[in-house]
Amino acid sequence: MNTYLFHSHQTKHVACIAASLTAALLMSACGGGGDGTDGAAGRSVAIRTTLEAAGTNCAAGGSKIEAGADANGNAMLENTEVTSTAYVCNGATGATGATGATGAQGATGAAGATGAQGVTGETGAQGATGATGAVGATGATGATGATGAVGATGATGAVGATGATGATGATGAAGAPGENGTNGIGTQGPAGTNGTNGLKSLILLTTEPNSINCPAGGVKIQVGIDDNNNGTLQTNTEVDQTFYICNANSNT
Repeated sequence: MNTYLFHSHQTKHVACIAASLTAALLMSACGGGGDGTDGAAGRSVAIRTTLEAAGTNCAAGGSKIEAGADANGNAMLENTEVTSTAYVCNGATGATGATGATGAQGATGAAGATGAQGVTGETGAQGATGATGAVGATGATGATGATGAVGATGATGAVGATGATGATGATGAAGAPGENGTNGIGTQGPAGTNGTNGLKSLILLTTEPNSINCPAGGVKIQVGIDDNNNGTLQTNTEVDQTFYICNANSNT
């Protein structure tokens, strides 16, 4: 809420309304007849402005202007001093501006180099060959048959049968297998470095004064890539696109 003692430097719309309100207050002081003695110093006209929400008085909201004589001389308009009320309303809300284009995707960082191959461990020594089992003992020779009695010379007696061959000795136990050699252990190479992160896109909003871009002022929108990665859009080197969202022109 703002309270003013009316002066000529108020804005055009407020000044015009305030002048009308002031004139209404002063008309009651005019009349005919001769000049009387000088009265006490006149009271200042105080004006108070407050925001007016959208509603019956202002469809799109605006300002409520109240005026009255500053009866108690405290340079503030009290509720009991209000004698005139007027409204200065906002223009209808303009159409929403087009959405700015999305910034280009940052390039993918290069893949880190592959770590060097670890050295191969030495081959373990070969285990010793097991000892050869002992040869089994030779079987005993069969007994020789008895010589036949000398008989009459006649037919030669049959040759005695050959004695059976002795059983083969048992095979010796196999030697124990030699121990396995130790496996070599290679050291894994270090991991490659991470790729560089892509750059971010930034948006900067600033107030646009009355200009060719926005006759009634508005908002200037700048879009670009954060080339130096400092989190702030540099207006002289990093801006790729510029848009404007302008206020409604109250004169149209």
